[in-house]
Amino acid sequence: MNVVIANPPYIRQEDIPNKSGLQASGYEVYNSTSDLYTYFYELSLMLLAEGGVAAFITSNKWFRSKYGTKIRTYLKNKATLHSLIDFGGYQVFESATVDTNILVYENSKAPAGHKLGFLNVTDNYQGSDLNDYFNLHKSILVQNRLEDRGWTLADSLVLDLKAKIEAKGKPLKDWDVNIYRGVLTGCNEAFIIDTATQERLCAEDPKSSEIIKPILRGKDIHRYHYKWAGKWVIVIPSGWTNLNRGSEEAETYFKAMYPAVYQHFSQLFYVNTRGKGLLGRDDQGDYWWELRDCTYYDEFEKEKIVWASVGLTEYAMIPPGYLLLDTNYFVPIGDLFVYGLLNSKLITAYVNSNDIKVGTIAYRHYKYNFERIPIPVASQDDRKAVEEIVKSIIGAYKDNAEDSSFREFVAHQMQEIDKLVYQLYDMTNDEIEWFEKTGEFN
Repeated sequence: MNVVIANPPYIRQEDIPNKSGLQASGYEVYNSTSDLYTYFYELSLMLLAEGGVAAFITSNKWFRSKYGTKIRTYLKNKATLHSLIDFGGYQVFESATVDTNILVYENSKAPAGHKLGFLNVTDNYQGSDLNDYFNLHKSILVQNRLEDRGWTLADSLVLDLKAKIEAKGKPLKDWDVNIYRGVLTGCNEAFIIDTATQERLCAEDPKSSEIIKPILRGKDIHRYHYKWAGKWVIVIPSGWTNLNRGSEEAETYFKAMYPAVYQHFSQLFYVNTRGKGLLGRDDQGDYWWELRDCTYYDEFEKEKIVWASVGLTEYAMIPPGYLLLDTNYFVPIGDLFVYGLLNSKLITAYVNSNDIKVGTIAYRHYKYNFERIPIPVASQDDRKAVEEIVKSIIGAYKDNAEDSSFREFVAHQMQEIDKLVYQLYDMTNDEIEWFEKTGEFN
């Protein structure tokens, strides 16, 4: 074949039938967590004659997701990439919310120094002639500068600055940092309750307070602060029942121990909820009233830096005692220096360049990309300078006086941290001036 034009089916990996057959077929890009469309890229090169051309429109997740590593390596090494358009949050299809890309490539090994045209579609695109828009706004990228760990569509100036930041810093994964995900209930309608319900259950049975904890969602996390929405989670860990019930029948024991909570659950046995419902959900422990296995409940009792799995790139320091919903990630550390750097303008842009944009302003944050964040080994004086400014911001939020003077103070303090961060990464005046104008790496 000389030409392949494709819009492969978007089928998530968990819905792929006979996934073992894909592995048995010998696909070089096989990954157990890859969505179905990724295999069509390799299939196209199998079908194309030498020099044949393919044009694909697919989800753009493979650019930077972990499961996309093999397909990125495969295409970079075996194909000549001619043009690549990342639509970001622009909705190409009215009936689908998938963020998309268009890639045009040739079945031939790219010559040394080969350059491709690329485009990050912005808000100024109004659906006009795409070819004209591409030719007017495209940039140029040397193909061999695309990294297997994630593709950043940017020119040499941006890539050089990213490389400089990475060389100056030490990846967080090497700082002995453990990253955890929040609690996955499988049925939020049953396990996540409001304050009125929490108060009622505790009034009916004071022992209910033993298993009801405050919880934060992804939408509650903001830069340098959080806003608890009065939500609580019922926490009965996997294994709790069998550990305590002795010879008593399991459900009878649970009902006797926490009668108010049992009654609350019983009202939801046959109520339509998302997923498989309270009784049939996959994410449960030994019994339907237990949460799935989690070996790190103790980590929630520590001070922790938290960020949403999908949302703006913002980090909040959360005190001990709050649980987190699975829409959050967290690291159980109270390091104010790291906290300040994560919330800086430079590191925010760095993280955004590695993660996947969702819609127009949010990002899907991946655990392995957080591990890549380069934190410089700073002197005690530099650490203290950042920490003192962070303390002043935390103190301002504790005063909770969100008037114009408060906002001006916080904005000024964050700018002061940004200046220190530029110094920590040895950025030149030209680099700082360019970054202050653009505010991003794409």
